[in-house]
Amino acid sequence: ANGIEGNSITGNRAKYIVEEYFNNHSQYAWNTNWNYKWNDNLNLDAGINLSSYISSNFKEIKDLLGADFWVDVDQFAEREFVDPNAAQSNLAIPNHVVGTGDRFGYDYDINIQKYDAFSQLEWKGSKLDSYVALRLSGSKFWRTGNVKNGLFPTNSLGNSEKLSFINPGVKAGLLYKFTGRHMLQLNTAYLSRAPLSTNVFTSPRTRNDVVQGIKSETIKTADINYLVRFPGLKLRMTAYYTLMENKTWSRSFYHDELKSFVNYIMTGVDQSFMGVEIGSEIKLSSTFTSTFAFAAGDFIYNSRPNATIVQDNSTELLAQDRTVYIKNYKVGGIPQTNASLGIKYNSPKFWFAGLTANYFANTYLDVNPDRRTFEALDGFV
Repeated sequence: ANGIEGNSITGNRAKYIVEEYFNNHSQYAWNTNWNYKWNDNLNLDAGINLSSYISSNFKEIKDLLGADFWVDVDQFAEREFVDPNAAQSNLAIPNHVVGTGDRFGYDYDINIQKYDAFSQLEWKGSKLDSYVALRLSGSKFWRTGNVKNGLFPTNSLGNSEKLSFINPGVKAGLLYKFTGRHMLQLNTAYLSRAPLSTNVFTSPRTRNDVVQGIKSETIKTADINYLVRFPGLKLRMTAYYTLMENKTWSRSFYHDELKSFVNYIMTGVDQSFMGVEIGSEIKLSSTFTSTFAFAAGDFIYNSRPNATIVQDNSTELLAQDRTVYIKNYKVGGIPQTNASLGIKYNSPKFWFAGLTANYFANTYLDVNPDRRTFEALDGFV
């Protein structure tokens, strides 16, 4: 027990337990903003943001379910590998005996350092308002393993490769005032965004490997808006199009056939979003106000991404660069048609009450990417 020669512990060894996952965050940030007004029409804003973020990820025994102790070994690896060291969650303490409240299994930190600098120049005129903004951000990610895993003794303890991303961005807009009550607005932007830290590592619970071919996301977007403003009516109509490219899609799940946790990672995921929106607020009287909103869109996958599949408790690469045929499938999990109708009463005695009805439609289940591959259909007629 605990890697000590001749050390024995007797009692009821747990086969099943209740465990708790922890994801503790520490963040330090520094921000500064600067504003300069040249005249009544021209204004400049600028700023710098710096941050350092650490996410500590580990698990603890919550309930031994009547047993006396738990031995911190990977039961899946113990079943698959002859070498007893392969099953050790922490080679520094082989056959680690743990009890309620003790850490076990995995223990690692995700480190993120970011900087962000921006500037925006605004012009306000009698008929035309405009703005242009520039942004430059940088991100650095790395994993720090706090235990040496038996399956990955050379690639689990200490710092991983540090991934750096530089992300520029620009946006601009115009607002033309036909009158004080009718306006037309146009916005457009091109942005680059670092991937999420949760998508950077193939199996963060066990090792330092990073996803191959991961890139920054790019976002191209434009919208046009018509605005109406009267004392008793506010109305906005919008049409928009957004294209997101080079997204990374990562999921972890228990694989029934392999009997282990599997990490499924897709790179090069493109999505397009287009639609229209209408929103209004009508003042029915001095105390009653009605609101209405409607949105309809078409949100689809716009590429054939590549998939990488790895197991938590195996060095074997299950798949790499597997083409996933999901182009033109609907993006799942969000309603693509929405409507809302409400009425609100504002009492002269400073209380209010409201009633709102909402409608959602065209919510799709996300596709199973592995079923849209050549390998899934190979062998069928």
